[in-house]
Amino acid sequence: MAYQTGTAHRSTNPCFDVSDDALRAARRSLAESPANLPRPLVVLAGWRSPPMPDGGVLARLGPMIPGARDTLSITYASLWTIESAARRVVARVQERFPQAGTSDTTEVDVIAISMGGLVARLAASDAFAKSQRRLRIARLFTLATPHRGARLASLIRPDPAAAAMRPGSEFLRSLDDDLARATFDLTCYAQLRDWWVGARNTSPPGRVPIWCEPRGAFGRWLSHFAINFNPRVLTDGALRLRGMTPLSREGAAPPTD
Repeated sequence: MAYQTGTAHRSTNPCFDVSDDALRAARRSLAESPANLPRPLVVLAGWRSPPMPDGGVLARLGPMIPGARDTLSITYASLWTIESAARRVVARVQERFPQAGTSDTTEVDVIAISMGGLVARLAASDAFAKSQRRLRIARLFTLATPHRGARLASLIRPDPAAAAMRPGSEFLRSLDDDLARATFDLTCYAQLRDWWVGARNTSPPGRVPIWCEPRGAFGRWLSHFAINFNPRVLTDGALRLRGMTPLSREGAAPPTD
């Protein structure tokens, strides 16, 4: 359940209610215990991401994953379809982490921003594997991904990738059909006030995202993008990547978008 606090009527998720002291302690514990990650980490950008491939997510994660050697950020701002983005991802992962003699790429963990979560799911799907190597994902962490479609795509669809993110699209239905056969572990994060995607759209049907209220003016006005800077979300993800006790757990669905 969610409850309201303070005069600003901020929604608090009791399953992700982390004090500043607890957050600092978790980040200190991560920073003081260098250890390589169990598998390569790939960060996927969102739709039409600017030149900084991952919105700086990997740089902000860096102090919490000291010792991590095998990391890769991938962007696809010049590509018009989710399919072409998925092909680029598979090719880049295969190039960076080669695994000869198999039909799949090296197994990786993925942090995916917005549309990047759909790119990852497609690249790992059975349908995609029929035409080329697939992306082998152990754990997929998605940040504000339009798993159920993007609110904005209901109104504006400037390219095929945006059209595929329309709620109820055939593309999204095909991904959901394939998800029942997927073997990767999926963790979805969301922030409320996400007028771009909608917090309640950030997990596949039948699943619930781990959500929180954005902070500060940037978070309130541009929540969809501000999740990339949210220290609670990034710290929780780092703990999960490291196999440590996370700050959050799944609970109720977001009370609002």
